[in-house]
Amino acid sequence: MRILGLDIDLVNLRKETYSEDSRNPQMEFGTPEEDAMRRDATVNAMFYNVNTQTIEDFTSRGFDDMAAKIIRTPLEPYQTFKDDPLRVLRLIRFASRLGYSIDKEALVAMRDQDIKDALRRKISRERVGVEMEKALRGSDPHEALKLVYSLELYETIFSDPTVELAKHYTPDCEGWELCIDRLRDVLSEETPLAELLVRDKEERFMAYQLAALVPYRDAPQPSAPPGRKPPPPVAALVAREGVKATNKVSDTVALAVKTQEEVSSLVDQFNERKRRPEKPFEGDDATARDVLGMAIRRWGTGSRSLVMYSFLVDTVSHPESTEAIERNYTSFLQHLQTISVLDAYTLKPLLDGKTLAKALDTPPGPWMKDALDVVMAYQLRNPDTTDTDAAIEAVKQKRGELSSALVRHFLKLTIRPLFQKAKPKNVTEAGRKREGEQLPPKLSMQSTSEEETKPWKSLHQTHALSLLKWVVSALHEQTGLIEEVWHLVIPPILTMIDDWEVKYKALGAKLSSDILRVTPPILLERTGLGEVFEEALVPCLSYLPTITPEDEAIELLDDVYPALLALSRTRYPKNIPKESRRDA
Repeated sequence: MRILGLDIDLVNLRKETYSEDSRNPQMEFGTPEEDAMRRDATVNAMFYNVNTQTIEDFTSRGFDDMAAKIIRTPLEPYQTFKDDPLRVLRLIRFASRLGYSIDKEALVAMRDQDIKDALRRKISRERVGVEMEKALRGSDPHEALKLVYSLELYETIFSDPTVELAKHYTPDCEGWELCIDRLRDVLSEETPLAELLVRDKEERFMAYQLAALVPYRDAPQPSAPPGRKPPPPVAALVAREGVKATNKVSDTVALAVKTQEEVSSLVDQFNERKRRPEKPFEGDDATARDVLGMAIRRWGTGSRSLVMYSFLVDTVSHPESTEAIERNYTSFLQHLQTISVLDAYTLKPLLDGKTLAKALDTPPGPWMKDALDVVMAYQLRNPDTTDTDAAIEAVKQKRGELSSALVRHFLKLTIRPLFQKAKPKNVTEAGRKREGEQLPPKLSMQSTSEEETKPWKSLHQTHALSLLKWVVSALHEQTGLIEEVWHLVIPPILTMIDDWEVKYKALGAKLSSDILRVTPPILLERTGLGEVFEEALVPCLSYLPTITPEDEAIELLDDVYPALLALSRTRYPKNIPKESRRDA
């Protein structure tokens, strides 16, 4: 009932009688003394008499315990907790919220294995979750977790009740006290790390919720039944089932566990690059705005919580280096703030999927998601670029940095995988002619299926050829890219020329003509692919009527002759002396 804006519960005085297997008592009307004695703590058992306007302490200890800041049960603690084990968690919450200490006799009972067993057996996980959430949202969540640790209640509270106790993963609590102490220190001292990662009460709650689950950091990933997606990490299952966390919390826990190694590795790479900028490195530049911004976007809206979890895991894993770890994470986060990518997940894409597909003249499909990441990385590298129309025009004209990035992306991650199983055997991974005789491929029922060996011909992958045509056309405008992507663009073209269907042979011949017209003669000579192209194209001249339908023969020859001419002009250019080609 709400009275004057306050939630008021009106109940009668009660006396309670408990059974062995339930915390729900049989209730009957009682006296004020009986009602006070059934409460969980003396300081929570005092009454205000509205008639006399005085506070009445029927346990005779409430006033004294409040003055001494002690949490004590009105009756003998063991029986109090045995009747209702939830009182264990309520006392932890009261003590942490009020800054009180728990009576020694009560602490002994709270550690008792019978009480832990009763807490598992008699209390619903929803109630456990409610109490723990209130404690972690309270004024001193560190003290709440510290009591859970010191009372050896961790596995009783933070476990998955859907898994048999004998099969349940045993959490690694070694170092957990350091973890929660370190989190308290970071937050209470208002460190730069705290200022950047914990902006409000929700992020503070999430930090302690994640800290509570650090002991499950090394739990093996549960296996998935055949044909099913993998289940969440054990820590996320404990959050969801053990304390009935919300979907948002459970999802954040799952993502934090899955990304922890990525976050930690990126922090290490960043600091290594900062310390030794002159040292050569492989892979992405961990200090670059696009690399870091895309990482933040992958981690999503909870990225700060994910970084906090990784910091806590690294702290537990390397207790001898806690200060260095904090410095590394602080430096990393301050750099993210300096280059304005801490909130990169809020950045609006310059192009959407349909707009990009239209600019590329390619059917929409699953390829768009990764391609839009390329566009976003371009935006992050060029934060002043905000003109959508200019970006669209650049893609249409196949010019500029964005088009170059798309060429690299499509060849490496979209086109190449679809041609990988049927690539030409006489071309190496480096895009050179393979020397020596090649053994014929082993045949199997599976290898003869085009759906398996040539997925680029599938109706579901029609975008592959459209994108390949766009790439080849773009290389006319971006000739400086040809040598860089030579080993990626040539195999798909040769694969199509070697195909048995005339329409693909014709397209392969046309694309070879287009690419050869802008190929530097020295590149063709150095890689030895002039002969490979000749061996692929010349047999196409035999596709003549009546063996080949006349319309197909004309279509093929219309593309093969220009390709052979382009090949001859590139292999034997008039303006480059033979001696120069040999020297190169």
